[in-house]
Amino acid sequence: RPYNMAFAGIMRDVVSHAGWEDIEWMVRLDCDAVLANFQEDFLWRLVSEHPAAQVIISKGEGQIVRYGETMFNFGVVLLRRSSFVAKLLEEMLADHSGIDQEIFSALWQ
Repeated sequence: RPYNMAFAGIMRDVVSHAGWEDIEWMVRLDCDAVLANFQEDFLWRLVSEHPAAQVIISKGEGQIVRYGETMFNFGVVLLRRSSFVAKLLEEMLADHSGIDQEIFSALWQ
């Protein structure tokens, strides 16, 4: 399993773990992600502005990865704890064709 897909397994476990129902959202941050301005809870603002969202992810415009351009950047992604996200993570884990954002981009299309 590629190292960058380990998060999908961990998040899948959180989504399906009984007793953790109070967890509504999960945030995945790359090691080079930087959070600033702690005067505002921008993560909560994002999920509040998009109440029907299951996944909130940044656009990977112009980002080049191993097999070419990718539509998304998985450096910062918010995932709602839901059956939809659990299925998405299972599909990502089953796909061995690339890295996380490449697989997510392919599933999105």
